[in-house]
Amino acid sequence: MLDFSKLITPARHGEVLVLPAPTECVAAAKANARALRGAKTPLLDSTLSDWRRRTREAVVGSDDRPIIVTGHQPAFIHSGVWAKHVVSMRLAHALGGIALNLVVDNDAPQGTTLTVPAVEGSRVELRGVRHADLRAGLAYEQVARLTPDEIARFERAIHEAMGERYEASQMPTFVQALLTAEEMGDGTDQMVSARRAVEASFGVSVDDRRVSRLWWTP
Repeated sequence: MLDFSKLITPARHGEVLVLPAPTECVAAAKANARALRGAKTPLLDSTLSDWRRRTREAVVGSDDRPIIVTGHQPAFIHSGVWAKHVVSMRLAHALGGIALNLVVDNDAPQGTTLTVPAVEGSRVELRGVRHADLRAGLAYEQVARLTPDEIARFERAIHEAMGERYEASQMPTFVQALLTAEEMGDGTDQMVSARRAVEASFGVSVDDRRVSRLWWTP
């Protein structure tokens, strides 16, 4: 178990907090699997281990490899959140398992504005660039896909804010993936496709599952 008294935000630039230590993660995952596989804790009309088995079958089929699960809403994420994808993929590879990302699209968006640092002379200011329309009461799974015109407006606003930094960033890859995302998909599918395109440029890949499409599974 983690000692939560050690979970203190590092004070210096470039410092990180990683618990358990990377060298301990494989052993911790294996120990966790052993404990859960035989867990007889009563849960509803069955046991914890049985629910675990049924859930695994519903989500990944009969595959019995280890599963490293993370998740987040289908919105722009900061590097601390994105690092989970890197860690889960590497840990899954070390275990011969699967890195699974739950796309929490049944949550309500807090907004659809991306904060972009813009250099103005000798100072930096933050600009809010809106990338989608949002009505009250909608979940991510109900947000419509962006049209080509909306994507073009978003790209222009981002380009204006970033200036010469735009071309060297991941935004061109992201925007292109928004445009070429599967036409049958919705706004969430677009965002996931664009995120995956950026991840691919770093050699990162996780197996995405939308929560709304797993709703009636265990």
